[in-house]
Amino acid sequence: MEKRILLKSKAQWIQDDQWVIRNRLVPFSESLEIQIQEITLGPETEILLSSGDDRIEMILPLLGEVVLEQTDAVRYGNLWTRLFSKKDSLSVKNATPTDSIHILRVCLPHELNNDFLAPLELEDFEGDIRKVWESPSHSTGIKVYSLFLSKFKEKQSAEFKAESSILAMPHAGVFEFQDILLDQGDCLQVFKPGSMKIKCLAPEGQILILEVHEAA
Repeated sequence: MEKRILLKSKAQWIQDDQWVIRNRLVPFSESLEIQIQEITLGPETEILLSSGDDRIEMILPLLGEVVLEQTDAVRYGNLWTRLFSKKDSLSVKNATPTDSIHILRVCLPHELNNDFLAPLELEDFEGDIRKVWESPSHSTGIKVYSLFLSKFKEKQSAEFKAESSILAMPHAGVFEFQDILLDQGDCLQVFKPGSMKIKCLAPEGQILILEVHEAA
């Protein structure tokens, strides 16, 4: 199998009075499963997010500003990453009294080491698929994950050269990726490296591509 489509309509929905989570687990191998969540928090709402693995927590605000670990205010245009033990939970809070916020959470299994992953500012770029982050090296010395982000205008296209298996997910707009239509929240796994064509079909679009180099 070279490709797998994971439609947002098939994701698991978890909700309470003040928050909604669209949850999916994406298997890459027998030993590696990546968790992706789209989370909406109502005003002045806080939740704790956990996992059964030592992992990298990656948070990308899509609307509004989120407060992580009580003190880290992360706004739209920032990418926040940090290593967590499977014993530890991540605190996520919407501190605003009137508006809801929306974030993307990507949970990447990874061994613990001494690397500290600080929040990153994302540059304003369009039509250019840019590597914005790499995970700390595994004990083998290999980078396990690479993250690429891009913004597009309507009918803009680009080519992405994958070195390994990838997961592509539009988090705004509609895209054609390798002749497959992807709406906001849909995911596409491609297990074969190579050159891939991407085209934005909405007035504006943003897409995330996660490259997985080896099982963590």
